Amino acid sequence: MGGNPGGDDTGGGRKPGDSRNPGGGIDTGDGTKPVGGETNPVDGTIPKHTVEDGRIVPIPGNGTGNDGAGTAGNGAVIVTVNNVDEALCTAQAADAVAVANAVLTEEEIRRVGQGETIEIRIDVERIDDKVSEQEKSVIEKGIGDAQKEVPGLTVGMYVDISMFLRQGKGEWNAVHRIDEPVEIVIDMPEALRELSADFYIVRAHEGECTLLDDLDDAAKTITIKTERFSTYAIAYQMLADKNGVRCGLCHICPTFLGICCFIWLLLIAAAVILLFVILRRRKERETQDEG
Repeated sequence: MGGNPGGDDTGGGRKPGDSRNPGGGIDTGDGTKPVGGETNPVDGTIPKHTVEDGRIVPIPGNGTGNDGAGTAGNGAVIVTVNNVDEALCTAQAADAVAVANAVLTEEEIRRVGQGETIEIRIDVERIDDKVSEQEKSVIEKGIGDAQKEVPGLTVGMYVDISMFLRQGKGEWNAVHRIDEPVEIVIDMPEALRELSADFYIVRAHEGECTLLDDLDDAAKTITIKTERFSTYAIAYQMLADKNGVRCGLCHICPTFLGICCFIWLLLIAAAVILLFVILRRRKERETQDEG
């Protein structure tokens, strides 16, 4: 069963409830709308449901359930993804019900059945220029360790994935960790999408670094399962690097005997030029001898 260890814990992340919305938007205060971004198609009010063994179970055939979760007149669970800057990075939650079950305690689910509205918001923001030196150092060390298993692994972008919870019209509180992992689908930026590479996610959380696989085969998205919310790096391994050590010069082309193919081309070109010079001098000597 998922728990909400966030509560009032602000940890090392952005502090909620400090007179501003952590997502950067304007708090509507009506308990029904996401803050600071558009609601993705899979987000919003959980469909009508029952509660079995302390978990939310949607009732089939009840549409989107925007008139509230459970029976009429009861509260609602609202799950939204706030893309802080959609021009830089966008993401979605794969399953809003799974998010709710992973985050909410049995007591919180019971209070929803009694008429309370609980909102869960996941903020996603590209932070290439904002990532702290400490977290960057942790990720760089993790990348270095991972290169033993994934040669040529390179950071493509940094992303902050944060979760917040609000009960009724109360303050937003940070949730840094949950008991069950949930799926987050991150849309690939055009520059990375064009690479012929395998992609990974490197997560930095409380000084520890974890390498996560991309769980889908789609070229336009990366899907991860995570139970911790902090700084992530999207990293890639060029396909040319998979069967050998990454080229130390251009970081792109494959290697032969551990040496960049570009170097081999230079060596071959130098050998051809040297052979040409030797043959030319030999021909000049033969011409002089004949004279």
